[in-house]
Amino acid sequence: MKIKDVRNMKGIKRKSRKYVSLFTKSVIAFLLIGIIPLFAIGFAVNQAYANNIQNTLLNNLSQMTLYVGKNVTNIFDEMEQNTKYIYNYRATTEYDYFYQLMQDPSITETKRSSIITNVLRNLVYRNQYIDHVLFLTKDGRIYSSMRPPETMLNANALHDWGRQNYRSGLKTAQIIPTHLTAYYYYSKTFDFSFSRNIMNTESIQTADRDVIGTLYIDINIKYLTDIINKANFGEKHEISIIDKKQKTFVYSKYDYNIGKDIEEFNTWLPRMTENNRYLKTSDYYLIYSSIPNSDWSVVDKVPISEIENSYKTIRNYTILLLCIGGALLSAIYLYYSKKTNRPIQMLKEAMNRVQKGDLDIDLKIKSNDEIGLVANGLNQMAGNLKSYINRVYLAEIKQKNAELEKLRTQIQPHYLYNTLDVIRMMAITNDDQTTAEMLDSLSAQLKYLIGPSSDTVTLNSEIQNIINYFSLIRIRYDNRFSLDIQIPNDLLNVKVPRLILQPVVENAVKHGLLPKEGEGLIAIYAKNTNKTFRITIMDNGIGMDEGQLKKLQAFIKNTDPGCREGSIWKEIGIKNVNDRIQLIYGADYGLEISSIEGMGTIVNFNLPFIPEGENENV
Repeated sequence: MKIKDVRNMKGIKRKSRKYVSLFTKSVIAFLLIGIIPLFAIGFAVNQAYANNIQNTLLNNLSQMTLYVGKNVTNIFDEMEQNTKYIYNYRATTEYDYFYQLMQDPSITETKRSSIITNVLRNLVYRNQYIDHVLFLTKDGRIYSSMRPPETMLNANALHDWGRQNYRSGLKTAQIIPTHLTAYYYYSKTFDFSFSRNIMNTESIQTADRDVIGTLYIDINIKYLTDIINKANFGEKHEISIIDKKQKTFVYSKYDYNIGKDIEEFNTWLPRMTENNRYLKTSDYYLIYSSIPNSDWSVVDKVPISEIENSYKTIRNYTILLLCIGGALLSAIYLYYSKKTNRPIQMLKEAMNRVQKGDLDIDLKIKSNDEIGLVANGLNQMAGNLKSYINRVYLAEIKQKNAELEKLRTQIQPHYLYNTLDVIRMMAITNDDQTTAEMLDSLSAQLKYLIGPSSDTVTLNSEIQNIINYFSLIRIRYDNRFSLDIQIPNDLLNVKVPRLILQPVVENAVKHGLLPKEGEGLIAIYAKNTNKTFRITIMDNGIGMDEGQLKKLQAFIKNTDPGCREGSIWKEIGIKNVNDRIQLIYGADYGLEISSIEGMGTIVNFNLPFIPEGENENV
């Protein structure tokens, strides 16, 4: 009793186990191993690198200010070289040095002004952002050049401005912050300038202390605007270039600040050291970088919310990417899981059918893994069982059915021939010779078509079939068409593929002769050359234009199977003939077609010369 009770309990336990499909188990495993860890790691990494992302954004902005500063330094270096240009310029063949031109008492002031203006003009066009070049001598003479449209120079204003910015004793180039070029009447242009005292290089002593005049080069502030726009900081960024020494705006996002005092930055100037790259105030960040060889600095004033929003945007993008990644992984997993689950369900259904005795199964599972091997094994097992049953129980019945079928197929052609012959004899008895002739030709064609299924026949057999076919054509169309066959007797026993002439002749009648008014002719010739045995079929029908002929030739050479689409160049019969010839003898043989519109068409059969009784292998 105890043993029986234990067995019953085990049976109850086995029955109580709930069925869970492999698909459900794999989804649970995927969630536990794939999706949940993916999101957990993603959020952990996002939190761990939150500060790094913020620092990265600030560092990127710092690099952008350095980029602006580097480009400004480039114009400094260029203008440093340009202000030296006047020392190296050979004005004319009369003067080797600039000081000679300035000190020559024999030259008129008009000529001197013309030569110096030419020198300054060369400087103007050295850079597209140079607006004006001015040269002020110690004795108050003014020489200038500017880009069109030219405006009148206010000499008094220029002298006042020159006195304000003149630095005595300096031989290097100096930078003058952005200012309104008011020394030109009605000027509204903001420029920053480079100045250099031009020394008398007649001797070492004069070169050190004797100043001829001061050269000023005005650079349009558009140069700074273009650099900053190219950096593409963003709408909420206020980019400024300040002169820390003079505490003025060299450049500002707002034009009304240019040239004015930098009141809002004065508090922070002491903290803008080279050791730091940005400062944080209560409302905004100041990201800055000094411009080498100057007192200028690039300052990016950006609201704190802009930095935080950028960080939040990155965080949101991270979450979005995690969600998209999880969704894509889930979709891919579900797709492949279902693709794997479907073959398993098919195996399960097939096994149930085999258990019920249904052996007509053919699992179409295209898989190169274990499931594919099991499916192939099940197919083979069911096939072997079915084959065994057929051999044991059904072999004799199938044999009898096969014999009956063979007898039926033998009776049908003979019955058809005999019936046609009876009809023909009745037509002769009733003196209907035309009908008798048509039946005789039809009967001969049927015997040729459904006779022995050999691949090749003699050319004579093909010609006789064409003659029988044309007998029907002549009667059908009241002797409008005639057939001319000129083939030497010694070529009639050459072996050719079966039924290759009739499709071409039929095509010539249908598409060449029928559309033509009046009588038509089809001629068949044959000749043997050293290389090929050629059969030619010609007609004097309507022919084809060049476009139709090229399409037909291309269609025949195409390796795709033919089809009819209502045009003669899609005729499947001619393509089948060409394909059969090449299939039997190779690509060196086949059909060649030529045609002239209004005159007719010529089809040449290129075949190997194989007399009757010789081996047909080429």
